[in-house]
Amino acid sequence: MDRQLKCFLSASYDTDLSLVRSVLAENNVEAFDLYDFSIGSSIQDILKRKLRQSDFAVFVVSKESKNVLYEIGVCEGLGKPSLIIIDKEANLPFYIDNKLSLTANLSDREFLKMTLLGFLDEIRAKRKPTKRVTRQSEKQVENYDNDIKEVLRSLLDQTKRIRENGQGRELEYVIEEIFKTIHLKYADNSRGPDLGIDFALWNDKLGRIIGNPIIVEAKFGRLSDETFKKAEFQIKRYAESSDARVALLLYLDKTGKRHKLKSSLNPLIIAYDVEDFINALLESSFESVILTSRNKIAHGH
Repeated sequence: MDRQLKCFLSASYDTDLSLVRSVLAENNVEAFDLYDFSIGSSIQDILKRKLRQSDFAVFVVSKESKNVLYEIGVCEGLGKPSLIIIDKEANLPFYIDNKLSLTANLSDREFLKMTLLGFLDEIRAKRKPTKRVTRQSEKQVENYDNDIKEVLRSLLDQTKRIRENGQGRELEYVIEEIFKTIHLKYADNSRGPDLGIDFALWNDKLGRIIGNPIIVEAKFGRLSDETFKKAEFQIKRYAESSDARVALLLYLDKTGKRHKLKSSLNPLIIAYDVEDFINALLESSFESVILTSRNKIAHGH
């Protein structure tokens, strides 16, 4: 069994962290904050000691969060991984806008759970011994290597078979395998309650440009224009309610029809036939695919 992780929690004194604490406890994470009983010569010493004792930190930034912003700086100095959750009413200071962060409603348990689980998976993965990776795989590249492309081609063949004679659950499996293959950090909700989304993705490079997370919904079947519009409305509504800046609608129409979305930049909503999506990844990186789609929408294409 994995060692219990320790999380340092930081928020203003009047912030309700009950849901965050509950999700962490359910996943074998001990959470503590600066206000737990501690002995030290100063608040600064206590803060540094608690951060050193933690495996990672979760910060909640609200309107009145001067102490939280200070603690983020100390955490950064100590090199501890952190997740920043921004209250819908707060503005993110420019000097932390390139860190892993998302805007969320602290009362939205399911979305909060998916976010924390995705982050926890990343923390646990880093703790496990891994094979030495090449320099090329450590950085963002414009094109994937041949091993990744080989897996993508296999998934492309599966997608074609699913279109002819498959089921929605098979498509969700293929989409999840795509995310795994191209090494995206993600949380899977496809087997959980219907929130209007199936996955949430995190990408460091895109996060600095268009924000995290990217929410994903999968649709399969004989998709009429009305059905597709409904799916578009559903994912847009969820993006707006959770303040996610980017939504990806991945669909597979059994008739082979390609559907078009109404242009949307705020939030950014991108639709891709799954077969076309895989073909795009065979030509370029995920980051380039998303940014190219955004630029096309921005220019009215």
